[in-house]
Order: sequence, then structure tokens, then C-alpha cells
Amino acid sequence: MSDRMDTSLKENSLENSEYGSTSFSIDSSTIQNDVNNGGGGDKPDEISKTGSSTGDTTGSSYNTALEELSGKTDESELQSKESNGLDLTVKLKSGATDKTDSWMFPLRYAGSEGDRTNVEVDDLETLQLVDRGHERELTNTQAILHLFKIFTGPSTIGMPAVLKNGGLLFGSLGFLLFGYLTAYGNIIIVNCGHLLCRRTKTASLRYEELMELAILSYSDSTRVRKFGTVVRFLTTIMLCLCQFGILAFYIQVIGTIAQSVLVQTAPSYHLPLFVTKIFISLALVPYSWMKNLKILSWFSMIANFAILVCVVTILQYACRNLRPASELPLITEDLWTIPLFVSASVFTVEGVPMLLPIENRVKNPEAYGGLCGIITLAASGNIIINLTLGFYGYLCFGDSVPPNVLTDLPNHPWYHTISLLYGLMVFLTFTLQLFLPAEFIVDALMKRVSGDWYEKYIDIMVRTLLVLASYLMTIIVSDIGLIMALTGAFCSVPLLFLFPSIGELVLLQKEPGGIPKYVWVRNILIFIFGVLTFISGTFMAVVEIIERLE
Repeated sequence: MSDRMDTSLKENSLENSEYGSTSFSIDSSTIQNDVNNGGGGDKPDEISKTGSSTGDTTGSSYNTALEELSGKTDESELQSKESNGLDLTVKLKSGATDKTDSWMFPLRYAGSEGDRTNVEVDDLETLQLVDRGHERELTNTQAILHLFKIFTGPSTIGMPAVLKNGGLLFGSLGFLLFGYLTAYGNIIIVNCGHLLCRRTKTASLRYEELMELAILSYSDSTRVRKFGTVVRFLTTIMLCLCQFGILAFYIQVIGTIAQSVLVQTAPSYHLPLFVTKIFISLALVPYSWMKNLKILSWFSMIANFAILVCVVTILQYACRNLRPASELPLITEDLWTIPLFVSASVFTVEGVPMLLPIENRVKNPEAYGGLCGIITLAASGNIIINLTLGFYGYLCFGDSVPPNVLTDLPNHPWYHTISLLYGLMVFLTFTLQLFLPAEFIVDALMKRVSGDWYEKYIDIMVRTLLVLASYLMTIIVSDIGLIMALTGAFCSVPLLFLFPSIGELVLLQKEPGGIPKYVWVRNILIFIFGVLTFISGTFMAVVEIIERLE
């Protein structure tokens, strides 16, 4: 999720050329240096030509790029690809005679952050050397830390209430099960990405591209291609809705914390919660216009420290005020709350929007998935922290546990400071969650409406409306637990369990060995679980919301 920054690149670089809906950028001298210094194999001869025009290359995801670039193998035929009046540099290794001898892939994170260009080479070794020159700079440890920060967010303070919906024993064991099942859904997504990248000779894919190409790999028929476009649009909508749910969740967390501290420290403060959230939303509006990711990343780092301090503070208070476990039900007495528990558990562990972008930057992508891979280790840390806080928080507050445990801490300056620190942390990371839905809406609108004034202010208007819409969402759904459950059931579950399980089966049916039987059984069970959770979790969340509105 990168902003649409205007970045000045070095000579021989290119900016924002588009294939499908993907932006590309790179310093062309970087590729040659990386390959020449990589060791092993022949050094490729550099053949680069650039030009510009106003051609439109918008097409079906990466298939257009593959079809257009793969055949350019003769220097006499090599022409710069024309896209939106911008230059594109294509490199070939001498000796490639037809499209089967060459690899085309997008290389990202060189020059302008988040952009990428298409580079064509003719062997896997060169692909790996170039691919790891600038984009794949994360070590395994760094990747684990990045994923851990993504998995572990403000939902931690809602874990005691989540466990209440499952019961002390069932909730604890169930969170372990559903947490690792969610992590396994992430692994399936990554495995599908690796398989499709090898098949299409593409170095990296985003989630919506992955789902579209998985469908397109089944058949070249017009009907399948149209369905692939629908799947891409649907997955993008789900990703945006998921982020929108997180935005509403953030406003509700900040609002409840501010309301609690104000009521306890200023007895004369009698404004209702919805008014407090209005003030917070108005403060978030200008902050949401910020698009400098470097500054926002520093805010994110500070926020991670604040999470650690708050978790330790809550735990020390909970452990000093534990009640006997016999006073709490091992399994919830109201079985209708179990779907809410499952959905909120999935919401707590999922990290789909940033899963593949981080994988695209890991030096050893083969270590990313797997039962003991980077995803599993990062998810394990998140599960341990959330389960520990949820278990002891539930033992401390009991069945009267609030949706946000920070609002039930003692009336003491230290706890007020911790609560405000946590609220500030959530405030500072709000804009990061805004990038995905804002960019999707802005891109969609820019394709339909033109005009200098419109293009100048559309991004600000969209970001402002998203903040206000998130506030309205918190008026309708004023319970943190219900926001977690509704977002988890309606958005996270399809992204983690429904689309990947079907996509993997579609991809494997083209493999020489076909689909192994255990994969059939595993994916069908995951799909059934996803359907049941999607229906029951969404239904129960909506029922609870309607009852509270009445």
C-alpha cells in the first residue's frame, strides 16, 4: 500500500509505466550491475532502447505484459513498449531466440518506492540475481518482525471479550486452532503465488492478481476470462471492505479510550460517546491526507512499542486481580456466540493485504511458507500474546469484561497514561490502513472523470469521505467485538479460506500429477469451514447489531 508519490529517479530510469493496473519503476543501471556482480553464468549483453508515446496497454493483468514482451528477442525488432507517454527499458540476454527462452517479470522497490518495471532475461539464475538485487532485501528475521507487527494490532485489547464468547477452555483451545488455521490459509495463498509465479515466469504478484490469474490458468475461453476479471474485482472489494472495517475499529477504539479517560479525570465532562468520536474523526480528517510513508513508518514503529507497554501493563494488573477459574464457564452457555468468537479470532490473526507484498521482498521466499516457515513463526508470536492477554484478562474481569479492557482499568494516572498512549498509537497508524481503499477508489474514479480541479482534489475528498464513513459505521456498530466479528466473517474469511482453497485446486489441476487426494480433502474441509463461518458469523453479527439498535 504505497502512496502515489512523484519521485525523481536517476538517469535511464522510468516511471509509472502500467501493464494492467500495476505501476512500474526502476533504475536501469541497477539491473546490469547486479547481474554482473552476481557470479556464475555468462554475463548478459545489455540491449536497451527507450521511447515514448501515448499508447494504452491496459489489459488483462500480467497476461498482456507476458504476451507483449516475451516475443521481443531480436535486437532489430526490439522496440520500447509505449505506455501513457512514459519510457520503458527492456533488457535481453543475447542468445534468446524465442519467447520460450526468456523470462519476463516485474521488479519492484527500485527507485520509486512500490513501483516496478518489466525486465526480460533468459534463465532462472539471472532472474534470481536481478530479483534479489533491490526488491528482495529482507532477511528471514526482518520478515518475521514485519509480519508480527502486521498480525499484532489494536485487536489485542478486545481479546478478553472474544474469549468470553467461547468460554475459558473452549475459547483458549479454539483460538489456538482457528489462529493456526488462519495462518495455514495464509500459507496456501503464498504457495499458490509461488506456483503461479513459476508458471507465468513472474517474480511477484498481489493478492487480486493471484486470484485472477488462477482462474485464467484454467482456460483461455472468453467466459473464463470475464469470470477472472469478476474474481479480481471481488477480491479487491473484499480487501477494501476489510480495511474499511479496520478503520471503523480504530475510531471505536480511540473513542472509547478517550471517553473513559475524560469521564474519569474530568467529572464535568458529560458529552456522549458519539460526540467524542466526532471530535476524533475531525482530527483524523487532515491527518488522513498525509501520504509520506517514511514519516508514517516511524509512527508505526512508535506504535509497536506502545502496544508492548500496554500489553505488559494490562497483564500485570490482570495477574494481580485474578478470580477463581471455577467462577467462569469452560464453554460458553450461549452457543449462538460461538460464530462471533470464531469470526473475531480470524480477524485477530489475519494479515492478507500485506502478506504478499512482504513475501515479494524476502531474500529466501522458499522459507516464507511451510509449517515451520516465516508465516507460522510470526503468527505464533501473535497467537501467544493475544491468547495470554485474553486468558488472564477474562480471568480478571470475568463475564463483565468490556469490549475494550482499557476502559475498565482503575482510575489512576498511570493507567490513564497507558490508555492515552494506546489511543495515540492507534491514531498514528490510522492513515496506514487508509491507503488500500483510498487508492482503489481514486483509481476507479480517475478512469471515469477527468478535469484538472477534479484530479487535484479527488484523493483528499476520497480520504475525507472514508474517515466520515468509518465514523458512521461506528454509530451503527458501536461494539468493538461486533466490528471484529462482522469484518472477520464477511471479509477475512473469504480472503483466507474461500478464494485460496478454490484457487489452489484450479492451479493444481494443470500440474503433471494432478491434484493429490489429501489436497482435495483438505481444501474441501477448509472451504466448508469458510462457508459456515461466513454465513453464521455474518448472520449473528448482523442480528446482534440490529438488536442493539432497537
